[in-house]
Amino acid sequence: MGNLNLLSEMGEVLAGKDGFNAVMIRAFRVLAREYGLLRGGVLLQKGELKQLEMAVAYRLPPKARHLQQWLHQFRAENILDEAIQLRQGILRVAESTNAETSWFFCQPIVTEEKKVTGVLSLELASVLPPDEKNTREVFRVIGSMVAQALIVNQLVEDATQRILNEDENLRAELSERYDFSHIIGNSGRMRQVYEQLAQISCTNTTVLISGETGTGKELVAQALHINSPRAAKPFIKVNCGVLVESLVEAELFGYERGAFTGANERKAGRFELAEGGTLLLDEIGELSLSVQAKLLRVLQTREFERVGGTQVLKADVRIIAATNRNLEQEIKAGRFRADLYYRLNIFPIIIPALRERRDDIPTLAEHFLQKCLRLRAGEARRISTPAMELLIGYDWPGNVRELQNTIERAVVIADGQLIQHYHLPPAIQTAQPIKNHISGNLFAAVERYEQELLCDALREARGNRNQAAKALGISERVLSYKVKKYEIDCTQFK
Repeated sequence: MGNLNLLSEMGEVLAGKDGFNAVMIRAFRVLAREYGLLRGGVLLQKGELKQLEMAVAYRLPPKARHLQQWLHQFRAENILDEAIQLRQGILRVAESTNAETSWFFCQPIVTEEKKVTGVLSLELASVLPPDEKNTREVFRVIGSMVAQALIVNQLVEDATQRILNEDENLRAELSERYDFSHIIGNSGRMRQVYEQLAQISCTNTTVLISGETGTGKELVAQALHINSPRAAKPFIKVNCGVLVESLVEAELFGYERGAFTGANERKAGRFELAEGGTLLLDEIGELSLSVQAKLLRVLQTREFERVGGTQVLKADVRIIAATNRNLEQEIKAGRFRADLYYRLNIFPIIIPALRERRDDIPTLAEHFLQKCLRLRAGEARRISTPAMELLIGYDWPGNVRELQNTIERAVVIADGQLIQHYHLPPAIQTAQPIKNHISGNLFAAVERYEQELLCDALREARGNRNQAAKALGISERVLSYKVKKYEIDCTQFK
């Protein structure tokens, strides 16, 4: 084969996408065919001392002792060092132990920046000396190809590692965000929810999550998926309330090309996209009766067809439905199918409204405050006692989502390290605090101010009475007396 054809073939081989080791083995096979290659290797410089280490070996014994013996012959002839220093191919006859003669050839691997990154070491079988000038020129080009293959391989490895790191970070973020322990709240109502989640998460049972808007139904659904056997598979969400009536069926089940005007190609529906994973049907109470009937069929048979298609597809999907409506009342009103309700309501979970778990408001408010401080610059570090009491006394029609938005707003507009009651929205400022205030005289105002100071100090000290007493300049015994007098629960500040 002529040099041009050989180099063309080597270029195609070394441009392969199977990884550096695989393409080098194929390249060595080409050299074995053309040059009678007996053994070969790619040695790369590693570490600060740039010591040569074998990266790819061809027809070399797997035992390290034999490999070192082979490399010792190159070092004995000083071929490796000479090739690196001169940055050119070095050809030497090997010591012959039989009738046949072999040749050692070392070609430095030089990058475009003229940096030597390694050496291509070859043992060629030949009874006559090869054409040294021609051999050097051919292997100089091959060495450049190997250097380029190394660069591409490193870029691919770096990109792959970044993707893996990002994927791992994403999984860690999802696990942290949606793990049951990160659903905030320790009230009695929330403890019941935790118990239900622990019971059902490891199963494939259909779940119906009910609760007002903003209570965290999607958060609970995601937590169920992350902690289920389907965690590695897709979690697909579809908000039934925002889909156009005429397109709901196509969105859920997909459609074939030409099924309707504008259907220029086949499209997979949400059931197909969620294959093997979990499908969240949010605001399921918004579906029309006709779509409810088709959804019921899928839940019963686990089969469906795309719109405009006849092929029956299997649905290996766990269904989690969520709604802010009272579906039992919707059934009585004729807006929801009773048979679909019973199919969905296998395991119901009711998320309490925020006003039904006021004990969780301080913990949630502190959580959102710390989250805001991590994400954006702001001076506010604490929530004053009067502001906290207003938060606790407010009814929160928007539930947890409204509380989060309120804290974010307060952090932005607060002009100091303390969020005061006047930093809250007007609707909350006019709410009646949950505690009954003593009013009317100076003594009552002093007691009120004393309670605020005590609560602020305890909140800053995370409930530690000793630290709070030091901050106030009083003894722990006096602080304990005041805490008892005003019936302050220190555990709420931990």
